[in-house]
Formats: sequence, C-alpha cells, structure tokens
Amino acid sequence: IVSDTNIFFDLYKVGLLKEFFSLPYEIKTTMLVFSEIKDPNQLQVIKPFVDTGKLKIERIDDDVFTKCLSLSLTTPGDLSIPDCSVWQTAKKLNAKMLTNDKNLRKAAEKDNVEVHGLFFTFDEMLKHKIIDKNCAISETKKLMTINRRFPKKIAEMKNGKYNSGTWS
Repeated sequence: IVSDTNIFFDLYKVGLLKEFFSLPYEIKTTMLVFSEIKDPNQLQVIKPFVDTGKLKIERIDDDVFTKCLSLSLTTPGDLSIPDCSVWQTAKKLNAKMLTNDKNLRKAAEKDNVEVHGLFFTFDEMLKHKIIDKNCAISETKKLMTINRRFPKKIAEMKNGKYNSGTWS
C-alpha cells in the first residue's frame, strides 16, 4: 500500500496509527509526502513506524520527479507534486494507493491504479480484528466532526452497517 499524508493525518487525529500499522501490509509513502508532515507532535508519533520499518519511505528518482512535475501541471484538480508521487509510486509498484483526495483518486483510477480511502483502512482493521465495530463507529463519528472533507454520507451508511453487524 502506498499512502498519502491525509490518511496518516486522519488516523493520527483519532489515535489509530498504531492499529493501522498493525495491518498485514507493507505500507509505504514517498519522501515528498513524508516531508509534508510538519507538526512536531505528528512527526513524533509517526517517526517510530519509520524507524521500525512499518512505514517505508520511497525515494523519488529524477525521472519520476519530472513525471510528477508534469502531471501536477497538466492533471485537472490542482494536484501537488507529492500527490503525484504517491500515484506514480503506487503505479510503479503495482500497489494499492490510499488517499482521501478526490482529485488524486480520480486521476489515479483513470490511470488504472487501485485506489482506496480511509474507509478501506477501517474495513481492513475490522477484518483483521485489530479494532471492533464500536471503535469503528466512534472514530468515524469523530472524523465527521473534526474533518470537514470527511464523506459524512458514506460514514453514516457505514456506521448503519456496523450497527447491523456488517461493514462492507
């Protein structure tokens, strides 16, 4: 899995980074994305996952950087170079990409990259019994209040399925 920073930020806000990095995936991000983490508290929480190898940081070579620069200038949706680095790294590695950025999702899907968002992480943490449905419900409710871009309609639908014993 190659992740965008917005996934890390949302999981940090609800205290689920440790659980996320417990998933049975090789989780990566790019150096450009990692450099977007400026808050010292967030860095203090995320850096141990890098130190233990649970979060691998991919370097961007000159060719990929040039491609990302070009894509950021030509792709609809005002994508940043770090955004494009996640997209291009996922494509290069034939990996799933995680982002909550609608424009990045559209561009990557159009380029045949498998893209998921934060709900995928909740689904996977439930599937692997890392969190329970009550945790999933409470943390998505929390995200609905603290993240104005969080898809509230989908969260409400998912939470309804949690209450009925399902979540997919």
